[in-house]
Amino acid sequence: MSNIKLSIIVCVYNGEKDIGRCLDSLVNQKASPDLFEVIVVNNNSTDRTQEIADSYYGKIKNYKVVTEYAIGLSNARNRGYKESIANYVGYIDDDAKARPDYIEKAIRIIEEIQPDIFGGLIYPFYVSEKPEWFKDQYEIRMEQKETGFMNRGTLSGSNIIFKKELLRLYNGFNPALGMEGDNLGYGEETKLVERAFKEKRKIYYDVDLIVEHIVPPFKMNILYFIVKAFKGSYQMVSTNQQESIIYLDEISMKFKNLFNDIESNFKNKYSEEKIENFLIENNRFDSFSLLGILSALIEKKEFNKIKKSRKNFLTPIKSLIKKILFKKRQ
Repeated sequence: MSNIKLSIIVCVYNGEKDIGRCLDSLVNQKASPDLFEVIVVNNNSTDRTQEIADSYYGKIKNYKVVTEYAIGLSNARNRGYKESIANYVGYIDDDAKARPDYIEKAIRIIEEIQPDIFGGLIYPFYVSEKPEWFKDQYEIRMEQKETGFMNRGTLSGSNIIFKKELLRLYNGFNPALGMEGDNLGYGEETKLVERAFKEKRKIYYDVDLIVEHIVPPFKMNILYFIVKAFKGSYQMVSTNQQESIIYLDEISMKFKNLFNDIESNFKNKYSEEKIENFLIENNRFDSFSLLGILSALIEKKEFNKIKKSRKNFLTPIKSLIKKILFKKRQ
């Protein structure tokens, strides 16, 4: 009978620059190496990812590298839990690193709490200089301030652990959601957590269960916040996970507020702070979130309250946003 309590899945696509750092953090865990396994799922990478991953055989006692040829983070995550041995399956991004006590604390939660899903904090770290305006808080992911069971919210996909039987019951992650190669995508773990909340399952949060996640240069750009707002809601609607109905007057009002803020910045109204900080900290990108919902509804032909002549209002904006969304990461 296996002693393995936890399977850690690292899904990676062309991650030669980061995968070694992630795996080093798993090599250096305080937990007994008999109690966990690490599975790297190479999502059909074309760089040196496979070579680097293979070099960790012998460094981690229970270790395996598999290839998932169907591109997409959800496909890789599904392959990971199907390959796992343990009753609990955890996910950490290839560009993140677990603190040395991470697995030790996770196993303690498994043994003492036995939640259906659990996770913890994510702190940022940097390998390049960040802009003056960029604050750590923009990438700190904290769902609640105290350890305990959750009543609402979600968990980040780079610090989330599931009962494997729950993943099987839910048929894993939706392949229509999440990253797909270099294309940004979101929401695959959110869908599962939302379903678990509806079913009154035990979802637990531990503020001492910590992962550190790299903040690459493309995330320290104001356009990223626009893309994230648009793409997140667009995907949720296009895959039937979002039922919000919004109207053009709401979008118009929010965009008007956005551009009024920008204009005020030019007039030095916000002279003591960067305009980027003002826009982020006052949630001025919700207009792009609404635009994402509207775009998906139009494409699904479900937004019947918009007159055909008014659809032209969205055409140039949708074209611009899509060019940003599907641009390869540098």
